[in-house]
Amino acid sequence: MTAPASTAPPAARCSHRWRGSFADQAIGVVLTGMGNDGSKGLLAMRLAGAATVAEDRSTAIVYGMPEAAVALGAVEESLPLTAIAPRLRQLAGLPSSSLSVRNDPQDHAPAPKGPL
Repeated sequence: MTAPASTAPPAARCSHRWRGSFADQAIGVVLTGMGNDGSKGLLAMRLAGAATVAEDRSTAIVYGMPEAAVALGAVEESLPLTAIAPRLRQLAGLPSSSLSVRNDPQDHAPAPKGPL
């Protein structure tokens, strides 16, 4: 007989797996969504020294999850969606110019069929 699957929402199931000696190097992000299951995990991350970011109300399709995290005091920064990736790069110590966005048709080409 197998153990029953967890009934906890996905964010609640994995919110404590990051703990350890790298907590001060972690970054927690809450994006658009319903519920509040990520809020407590994000707060735990912030209290342990992680940087925490939430999507701002101005771009969130459903502001429920970010709003719950803000209300709990788990969020250091609320940013519009377009500002989150650049801020994450900055927090990670990566230069913003090292990311190049390509629209190369080869990136989306189907794999060849048959022997090569």
